[in-house]
Amino acid sequence: MRLTQYLSEKINLNYKLKAANYYDHGDTYEIEFDVGGREYIFHAEEYKLEWESRQMREFLGVPKYKGPAVIWDVEFKEINFSNPRDSHSITGTAKGQALEVFSAVAVCLKHFVLKKRPDIVTFSAKEPSRIRVYNRLAKIIPTIRTTSGQFEFLGTVDTREKVYVFKRKGMEIKND
Repeated sequence: MRLTQYLSEKINLNYKLKAANYYDHGDTYEIEFDVGGREYIFHAEEYKLEWESRQMREFLGVPKYKGPAVIWDVEFKEINFSNPRDSHSITGTAKGQALEVFSAVAVCLKHFVLKKRPDIVTFSAKEPSRIRVYNRLAKIIPTIRTTSGQFEFLGTVDTREKVYVFKRKGMEIKND
């Protein structure tokens, strides 16, 4: 069985975060969590749509957008305490616990969506192995339902990396 198929079938959306710390700084939202003695961080940061690349605005159908809509960019990574600026890629560092890490990230994503109620969420990947996993995760995320709504996968934008774009179902972006 391929890892992406396994992940899509086995991610536990009711996973209990061990030793999680939550931080809400307004335009950033973070959750630190532990899996197998390793520390990870889920980080979401808010950007105004008008600040995004023309390529992203064109993808969303609003090339000259100047309104209030925001995009939340999400990432997660292992925390390297000896050099915090040099955090590891998730690929290859989970030490056989990739499923548990992705389950924790899915739970973090649910917490984030409930707390911040984003309209547009993106995440990105550069490495081919991560792109393969994220292609599968892009199919799983729309199945996550919360009291604040559900998301639909709009597709990817290829910039310096592959950016996965999700929009709250029913949300419409209009040019001002």
